[in-house]
Amino acid sequence: MPGLDEYRDRHKGRKCYIFGTGPSLNRFDCDKMARDGVTICCNASIMALKSCDYFMFTDLRIRGELAYYPTVFDKAGAVLAGNQAVWDACIGDAAPEDHCRVFVPSGERRSLYDNDFRFTEPGNRLIAGGVVPVATHIAYIFGCSPIILVGVDLGWVDGQKYFYDRSDRTLWPSLGAEDQEKTDQSLYECFTHLTQIKAQNPSLPIFVANKQSRLCELYPSMDLSEFLKYTDI
Repeated sequence: MPGLDEYRDRHKGRKCYIFGTGPSLNRFDCDKMARDGVTICCNASIMALKSCDYFMFTDLRIRGELAYYPTVFDKAGAVLAGNQAVWDACIGDAAPEDHCRVFVPSGERRSLYDNDFRFTEPGNRLIAGGVVPVATHIAYIFGCSPIILVGVDLGWVDGQKYFYDRSDRTLWPSLGAEDQEKTDQSLYECFTHLTQIKAQNPSLPIFVANKQSRLCELYPSMDLSEFLKYTDI
């Protein structure tokens, strides 16, 4: 995809933590992880950290809470707009670099990702689609190693599907009632795309923080006991 070379090997050899919104996120001291390596927050997971290096989002709720999102952007060193609709809503009439420090890896400011778009690394080494797989691809472009998926459970853990209480409007103001079918499909697609990543680049050093994650079918878990808030993991 045009423009990705600008970011190639930006963090070569550095550990990268990618945060999803699964319930196991509550088990970890995420801010401690942020001091230990490069951090990429996906969608609402940014609410679990005081700051992160990159905020990757595809959440169209930005349309209804434009006044709220800049406070989220302030937590991130850079913001990656996940699809064209979010990108357009984010920048408004302001230059994106001034308004919310958004970057999209393309000279034409193309979307990094949209609902029907998949991209492939040269040589068919990596395929990605969806917020966590795209963040994983970005970590690969950055040259990060290892890449550790935190809170990417892709299912119910501790009786929850997300790390946050969906009724808590102080966390994410416009969250409504959960559409189970839609979110289950999203989790299924994330697993499918990460399966493609595994098939296309089996040597990519991806690890899973939660041993209960469905992704342990694909990738090994990593002992992150030094980051645990409690030990029953």
